[in-house]
Amino acid sequence: IVKEKLRKIRNTNTYANSLNVFVGRQRSGKSYQAIQEIIKISRYDPCAHLVVYVNEKGESDDDTFSVFKDMIEVPIVYVKYTDVEKFLKQLLEYKNIYNKIKDNNAENEVPSECLDELLEGLFITSLDRPHLHTLILMEDATTQKIIKNTTSYLNHLMTTCAHIQCSFFVLIHYWKALTPNLKSNIYTAYVYPGYSRQQLTY
Repeated sequence: IVKEKLRKIRNTNTYANSLNVFVGRQRSGKSYQAIQEIIKISRYDPCAHLVVYVNEKGESDDDTFSVFKDMIEVPIVYVKYTDVEKFLKQLLEYKNIYNKIKDNNAENEVPSECLDELLEGLFITSLDRPHLHTLILMEDATTQKIIKNTTSYLNHLMTTCAHIQCSFFVLIHYWKALTPNLKSNIYTAYVYPGYSRQQLTY
């Protein structure tokens, strides 16, 4: 139950297992704010184990992220939007195994070859954490069809954060980029300057 709670992470504005949206025009500071939160979470949440950085190219092409990524104290893996569902399915299978091991206090019963695969698949070095909290940063998500499709696997994951112990950080240019089911599951929204009164009212 503890691992699925919506809990405030110390010294941050973020709750574990939440959907967080950053809405602003280009160069408005969305990436900077999201990275600040991720840096703090990597330092203050002992269960944080990985940052999944998702963008069009599957590599770090954002200058702001490149400047600050070394301050993130957990591993970072870069994934393309076209590959993110496949990657997350595999990651969540490993997390499910990890949870079963912890729930049954079976850390000492895992065969060494299976343990090596599990640790590698989760980007961790031991089974010490009570559970694993994954941080998923989605850059330039405004036009991504995979997010707008309410029946996609990724869209489903973003509305069931607690069950998978993941927090999403979604960077978009305007509010309409999100489907109604995503909007109803947002826990924290950051809105940046530069919008017209009509846009801001919407």
